[in-house]
Amino acid sequence: MTNRFKNQLYTKEIRVFRDRQLCSVESDDGTLFSGHYRTKILAQDLPEWYVYGRYYKCWGYLSTKGITDMLYVPNRFTNHFLKDDCLYIAYGGKVKAAEPSKDGAVYPQYSGFDERIWGNEIISILQGAQIYSSYDISALIQQLKDKKDWLVRAHPNEFGPGKWDFDVDECFSRPFNNGHPPRYYALTLDNYFSPSFVSSTKPYYGTLDGIKTFVEALDYEKHKTTVDAFHEYLEGNTAATHNVAYTKHTLLEPVTYIKDAFLYLTDEEWDFKNAWGCIYKMRVKSAHMNAILIKDGDRYVRCVSPVMEELFYRSELIDDDRWSSVKNVWGHPGILVFDDEKADVIRSSLYLPEKQYDDVKLAVAGLDTEKVNLDIICEDIIADG
Repeated sequence: MTNRFKNQLYTKEIRVFRDRQLCSVESDDGTLFSGHYRTKILAQDLPEWYVYGRYYKCWGYLSTKGITDMLYVPNRFTNHFLKDDCLYIAYGGKVKAAEPSKDGAVYPQYSGFDERIWGNEIISILQGAQIYSSYDISALIQQLKDKKDWLVRAHPNEFGPGKWDFDVDECFSRPFNNGHPPRYYALTLDNYFSPSFVSSTKPYYGTLDGIKTFVEALDYEKHKTTVDAFHEYLEGNTAATHNVAYTKHTLLEPVTYIKDAFLYLTDEEWDFKNAWGCIYKMRVKSAHMNAILIKDGDRYVRCVSPVMEELFYRSELIDDDRWSSVKNVWGHPGILVFDDEKADVIRSSLYLPEKQYDDVKLAVAGLDTEKVNLDIICEDIIADG
């Protein structure tokens, strides 16, 4: 697997000139770049030693494996911590001072390095190098402490006592976070939107933590096989099954994360047709949601996890024009829940499959440009009613 990842840096974007302006451009299929060349690699494919951050003005992932030398050069010309500091990184050699520059440059010159980074990423890279390259970072941590002490002395108005408190040791004691996107899974459940005399299934999506929260909130007596299967999964049985639509189904199937976005709608009205063909008029004051694009089998699916505020409905079966606030949901238990503090807010505990695509480029293009169809939320509100 690791032979596939031959470069130290993979980026989500590249810097190009468009209409005489320098701008950042992402790939049209969610894959990463190596230099200016597009790869077939997704962020989810990268090994854990690649650390997410901003490198050379692009968001991307830098390897912390195979590091043989690092040199931290603090900037003592400005009152910034880390922002203008530089970390030189070598993979296979040593960083060393270069011959004095003949162009009169006032900044120190170095050679033997493969990458340079600035800013907060310095801390993440040091942590990764300690774990994946067995690199002793104690001297570098001391340098960070020295830079902090210098800022307190040199710039007391900004960094003096009571102005700024940064604990270097506490920072490095935190669990290492490589910034990778979380792993997502498909959870197959009963489809409550099907007519009552029909049994069918419906996929929902989430991270393992999100699915755990959902499962733990289920009534054990009514969802015994699902709860038990999830505990089996956590204990290592990734083939655990549960009963859905009167048949056994694998509880969790991993899916491929491609990209995410944030979507927002306000003062939206639409018609929703239930399982029997009856029309409900729907209205919502606001709906904001995290959206993810995943690949599930051969399908590319845009999934949404909405938060709905002031959701109302009106049925054609009722003669008057009265709008009624949604106070209950009749879909699968635990999928849509009412906010504990604001009774008129409904949020989803898992991601709902809102739209499917056959082509990844169309899916990536539509992730944050195509309007969300809120019918998918109504399916778990009205169910087969």
